[in-house]
Parts: sequence; C-alpha cells; structure tokens
Amino acid sequence: MKLDWQNHLVNFVLIVFSILLAFQLERCSSERREQQLVDAHLAEIVKETRFNLDSHRETIEGQRKQQVFLDSLLRLIRSSSDPAEINPVVMQAMNMSLPFTKTTAYNTFLQTGDIRYLNDFEVKSELISLYEFYKIAEVYNELMVENYDNGFFSHIKAHLDIVGQEPQQLEAYTDRGFVNSIASVRYFLTNSIDMLENDCQRMEAFLDRRELAK
Repeated sequence: MKLDWQNHLVNFVLIVFSILLAFQLERCSSERREQQLVDAHLAEIVKETRFNLDSHRETIEGQRKQQVFLDSLLRLIRSSSDPAEINPVVMQAMNMSLPFTKTTAYNTFLQTGDIRYLNDFEVKSELISLYEFYKIAEVYNELMVENYDNGFFSHIKAHLDIVGQEPQQLEAYTDRGFVNSIASVRYFLTNSIDMLENDCQRMEAFLDRRELAK
C-alpha cells in the first residue's frame, strides 16, 4: 500500500499550525486579561489619588490658617497684650490639620501581585515614587504631632483652662518655653505645607498622564 506522503505532510502542517494558533490565541487572551487587571487597578488608584489630592489641599488650607493664628499669638505675646485677648487665639491655634492619605488601592495592586503585569516602566516608577513620598510625609506628620504634643499642647494642658477657656495670668502665655513651642510648631507647619504642595504636584501630574493615556 502506497502512502500519500503529500497528504500526510499537509495534515501534519495543519496540526502544527492549529497548535501554534491555539497557543497564540491563549497568549493573546491571557495578555488581555492581564491588561484588564492592570487597567482596573489603575482606575482605582486614580480614584484614590483624587481623594488624596483633595485631602492634601484641605490640609494645606487648614495648616495655613493655623500658621495665621500662631503668628497672631506670637505678636500678642510679644506685645504683652491682655490675656483675655491672647487666650482665644491660643484656643484657635490648637486646631491641627493633618492629611488622611488612602493607600488601599495601591497596596491591593502590590499584594495581589498584579503589578507584575504592568509593563510600562515609567508608570510603575511613578506609582512607586508617589506612594513612597506619602510615607515620607506620614513620618514627618508623626514628628510634627510629637513636637506639638510635647511642647505647645503640653504647656496648654498644664497651665491653661481648656474646658472653661478662662484667661490665665500673663505669665502663662509669656513663658519662654511656651513661646519657643509656638515657633517650633510654626516651623514644622512651614515644612509640612511645602511637602504637601510637592505631593499635590506629583498627584496632579500622575492624574494628567492617566487622563492622556485614555
């Protein structure tokens, strides 16, 4: 019996081609699924970034107001003003604004391992950098709160009337340690505002690039 080699060869080529095509289709399908995962994560990170941007802007506004109260307080103390005039400003200056920064979407991207599907090195680097700066700001905020608690607020708790808000003797306000603590809080606020403004610029740039990538 004579074999039809030509027909066998054609069938063999068709089988190999079908297998390769199936592999290619599976690969394309897998890449689409991976890209869909990346797109979904990035969409959540964009939402998270918009929230953080709003939070940072509100914090900057609040910290600037606190700076104004602290400046007014220092002027009143240096001029030995009436404690009845100084005391309300102290109470207003107690309000400290801190940002609430969400990181859930980014952490989910990391913890699921889906970030490995993000092939755009520039976007990946930008994300990592953005969230690292959040961490730096968080550490700085902790130092600022510690300074506030141990100096400014500690003196208020020990020497002023927080509940009744009754003015105290002038010496309670002109105490050198208290004046220095006011200046220290103001110094921390200045640096905090600069840091938050830099973070806002990074967030705005990230959001602009994601908008262009649509």
